[in-house]
Amino acid sequence: MSLHSIYPREDYYEYAYDWAAFHKWGMRNGNTTRNADDHCCGQTYIDLYNICPQPEMIKNIKLSIDMVVNTRKSMTGGGLTPYRWQCLFLPNSEK
Repeated sequence: MSLHSIYPREDYYEYAYDWAAFHKWGMRNGNTTRNADDHCCGQTYIDLYNICPQPEMIKNIKLSIDMVVNTRKSMTGGGLTPYRWQCLFLPNSEK
C-alpha cells in the first residue's frame, strides 16, 4: 500500500484488495486477539478503506481495536500500546 501511495498502479491495489478479501477482512486469531502482530493487517485494511470506503473493510479491525482500548488487559507483542492503535482510527484533526 505504501508503494501504491507513491506509484498508484491498479495491480498494486488489486493485489492488496484480493489479499484482504481472501482473509475476509479479519485478523489471524479473530476479533478478540490482543497480539499486535495479528493487528498488522489492519493498516492495509485502513489504507484500502481510505481509497474506497466500504464499511466491511474495517469492521473487524475496528471491533478488535475498540476491545483492546476499552479493556484493562494490554496488547501483547510488537510493543504497541492501545493508545497507539487507537490513533489509527482518529481523524487527523483529533490526534
